[in-house]
Amino acid sequence: MKICSHCGFKLLDNQRYCPKCGLPITTSNNQDKANLSHDENIKNTARIEIPNFDEKEHNKKPVIIVSSIAIGISLLCVILVVLLIYNQNKTKVNTDNIDTINPVDTINNTDGNDTDDDDINSIDNDNTEKIDETIIIENTDETNNQGNTDNTVNNDDTSNENKTIINSEDSSTVDSYIKKYADRDFILPQSKTKKLTYSDLNSLSVEELFIARNEMFARYGYVFDDDSNLAKFFESKEWYSSNSNYSGDLHSEIEEDNCKLIRTVEFTKLSHDSCPDITSDYVFPNSSSSLLSSSDISSKNNWEIIIAINEIYARYGYSFSSTELNNYFENKSWYNNTHSNDITLNDIEDNNLKLLAEERERRTKNALMHDLGK
Repeated sequence: MKICSHCGFKLLDNQRYCPKCGLPITTSNNQDKANLSHDENIKNTARIEIPNFDEKEHNKKPVIIVSSIAIGISLLCVILVVLLIYNQNKTKVNTDNIDTINPVDTINNTDGNDTDDDDINSIDNDNTEKIDETIIIENTDETNNQGNTDNTVNNDDTSNENKTIINSEDSSTVDSYIKKYADRDFILPQSKTKKLTYSDLNSLSVEELFIARNEMFARYGYVFDDDSNLAKFFESKEWYSSNSNYSGDLHSEIEEDNCKLIRTVEFTKLSHDSCPDITSDYVFPNSSSSLLSSSDISSKNNWEIIIAINEIYARYGYSFSSTELNNYFENKSWYNNTHSNDITLNDIEDNNLKLLAEERERRTKNALMHDLGK
């Protein structure tokens, strides 16, 4: 159906003029009206459908939101319950571990028991092992850290006990020397007036030689270090009286020679006892024909230095008075004891002896500068 573009009157398809306004009918106007009518139908349709669509969505969203919240709360409750059960079990395990520490602390803090030193050390060692194991197990919370702190304190106490034992042993060592030589005022009573020989010293031990050498100075009131074993040892002797004015010098040539001989024998015995055996025929096979250097002798131990000096004499059949030296060279196939010490050394031997003697003297000072029993 066509519509008049001028008055809007409905027309028949075959009408060319509008019966109402009388104006001619145009095709474009009808097409525009048709298009306009189509657009209005679309708008009307939209106005009807949109409210229905929004209302349905509005009704659905609250249901979805409420369901989501309910599910979230349920999950949260489940998680809280699981965590509560886990914490209760964990607290029970930690309580059991803390109970395990208490016996260790009780052992470490036990007082008033009569126990030997060896027993004390044994207990401390066992406790230390247990404490270490406990520390490895417990490192998770504040309670465990407190347990570790207690164990650390016990370790410090154990260290103090060990120090006390060590001091006690030092004291008993001095007392043992005092008791051992209680019936001997002097090791060598004649060292002040008689010129000593090897035969006077060969039978003495390193310990006896050490005391004999120091008693030569103690006679004049030499003041030993207050905390030294030597000071305590000589203070136990009725004849000893400290003299702060004593310079430390011996009063006669006999005393000086005797002191040097005691030092020589003491160092020889000490080196022989503390160094390994020498298996080669010579320490320095060419010491009679080739000059030695400092680097040649620096690598040798004390006993090798002593033998290196005396093997220069031994080549000439020198007869040794020292028991250790005599026994050593008697076991060498090349040594021939001539029982005569009338020998002459060449210049190379003299130079080598001087170098070796200087090294021996340096080592003697280092080796003999110690305390009684140390």
